[in-house]
Amino acid sequence: MQGLHHFRQRSAKIPIILISGYATFQLAQEALRLGATDYLTKPFEPKELDKIVRSILAKARPQGDSRLDSIDSNAGFKLHLPLQNLQENSFLSSRHRSYFLAFAQNALSNKKRTFEAISIHELIKTMTLQFDAIHREETVACEITPSNRKLQINCDMYLLGGALANLVWACMLETKGDKSPLTLSFDCSGGKLRVLYKQSNTRLPGAILARFKHWHQHPDSDLDANTAMLILTENVVRLHRGQFILNTSSDLDRLLEISLPLTQSPRP
Repeated sequence: MQGLHHFRQRSAKIPIILISGYATFQLAQEALRLGATDYLTKPFEPKELDKIVRSILAKARPQGDSRLDSIDSNAGFKLHLPLQNLQENSFLSSRHRSYFLAFAQNALSNKKRTFEAISIHELIKTMTLQFDAIHREETVACEITPSNRKLQINCDMYLLGGALANLVWACMLETKGDKSPLTLSFDCSGGKLRVLYKQSNTRLPGAILARFKHWHQHPDSDLDANTAMLILTENVVRLHRGQFILNTSSDLDRLLEISLPLTQSPRP
């Protein structure tokens, strides 16, 4: 990992693929933060490496081109992220910007996804690590009902955890006037995991809803950083066969909602 840091300091343009025998979220997250282009765990098939290399080559641009374009991903979407719009003042902090770019790169990559059954508590822990990484853990509260440790969800833990965390950061950016903690309510009932994003009696501003709707009508248009967070998260949720629900009504009980299928329903 030290070698990765020193190499990236010498060159910001050469792609780096980190290959490791440790398949942990923390290591993958740290590798992407330090500048790795992609992350591969042992053992792997040659075709997996071939796919990553092809993906990196497909993204290559002539020097001076400031756009980062997506490729077809497992989520089945294309997205343009204009780098000139991703300035630090568009994020909660420079560290948040770094983490979002790492998440976006992972979400837009063509690499093979590894889905595994994890507990809801493990998913929350994955998100909490990211809140802690950008020093926002004190402004987010997580509640789970019922607290059944046997409940699991089949997912790519890093990808889904990153998506749900990015929604928290997007909500914080859009509700800057509300200093109250943002609450994540995990409702595990009816064979589904409902994640409700709540913040006192606040609604998402109409402007972000309009930008979100505009992109769906004009998917080739450029995106600002915060709308990109919503679009990326929406497609990651769909990849996990879930629903992404923005609150467009006068109902103030939530900012937005994510609904995902559980692999194991509560036992009576």
